[in-house]
Amino acid sequence: MKVIIHRGTNEIGASCVEIKSGGNRIFLDAGLPLNSGQAALPQGIQDSDGLFISHGHLDHCGLLDRVPASVPVYLSEVARLFAEASAVFRKESPLGRTTIPLKAGQKVNLGGLSVTAWLMDHSAPDAFGFLVQAKEGKSLFYTGDFRAHGRKQGAFERLIRSLPTPLDALIIEGTLLERSNAAFPDEASVEEAMTSAFREERSLACVICSGQNIDRIVTAFRAAKKSNRTMAIDIYTAWVLELFGRFYATTPRMGWEGVRVLAHGGLAARQYGIVKAAPEYFGDFRSRIYANDVAIQEKDIAAEPGRYLIKTNQPLQIINLIAPQSTTVVYSLWGGYLLPEYNPRQASDFAELSTRSDVRFLHIHTSGHGDLNTLTRLTKALKPKVLIPIHTEHKQTFSKFFEDVHVLDDGEEYEL
Repeated sequence: MKVIIHRGTNEIGASCVEIKSGGNRIFLDAGLPLNSGQAALPQGIQDSDGLFISHGHLDHCGLLDRVPASVPVYLSEVARLFAEASAVFRKESPLGRTTIPLKAGQKVNLGGLSVTAWLMDHSAPDAFGFLVQAKEGKSLFYTGDFRAHGRKQGAFERLIRSLPTPLDALIIEGTLLERSNAAFPDEASVEEAMTSAFREERSLACVICSGQNIDRIVTAFRAAKKSNRTMAIDIYTAWVLELFGRFYATTPRMGWEGVRVLAHGGLAARQYGIVKAAPEYFGDFRSRIYANDVAIQEKDIAAEPGRYLIKTNQPLQIINLIAPQSTTVVYSLWGGYLLPEYNPRQASDFAELSTRSDVRFLHIHTSGHGDLNTLTRLTKALKPKVLIPIHTEHKQTFSKFFEDVHVLDDGEEYEL
């Protein structure tokens, strides 16, 4: 069995791994860089036996629309729907190719290689790691992105109890290898801090988080409910929750008590325009967001700002429009997105919010990635003969904490 990491040995994101054994060849993930840099598919991917996508974040699936139609693509149905939603709201076409739905626990046999999907705890729903086994007897596990402190932490515990071991190799992400997650170590601590912040605020509350981070949406909803607020979401988030609700009925979404959609006014105009322009894709969603028990207007929030939590990526515009007496803005994303190099369009807005006297700007967030303790637990449980870092800016540091580490450069081939 041979391994090539085409992208991801020196950066967080843009992951793409090739695995070969006998006459078979597969790829795991095809992502874009986080810093908006350029990336290309590996040469020869058109002749492979398949591409397996771990989850729907763009740094793992952003090149999916460039993959030749001749290549079978395997991913969860939720990941596919979320990838399409991202494309549509970026005013791009929905994914114009067929994919093969993949479920946790499913094993795909491809001649001399087999791939089994394992559910992982991550900030993206239905995130998978992949157990790759060769007929010759070699095996490796690719973690994708994972943690052990989210709302699916049971998935991590099942993995370390049940994955066949020992492994010949573990390809492990190392996003947090030299970062601390101590301020908010788990999703429960984020919920507790949000609840406290929203209760302390007598006027408007806003939360900035990914519309596709279902764990965080649930956390924000629960915090809103505990602080006697109605959660008002944007149209994009309403659509994402609509898609997710097709598979998981217990997740909050429009139509639930305590959830409304900010579907009127200038702040909703761009997203409404996208929905209006794609009637075949959205179906009756366009009309349902304006039902009396669903839609809420800016004037309703302005009249009683203390009753609402707004999930938005435009808090500055909302504050300037509604002019509440005070506002608590909870920023619940990776701190790097506060910087211009990672978020050139919004960094100045966030900087202004953090200095305004009428705004309390709080960073309340827990990572979608495992810390050193989690990486150590996984490594000890899976007993790999060799540990191969990926999705990290500190691959050389792994040898300080782990034995039998083999560091690869992008494009370098390694034989197990």
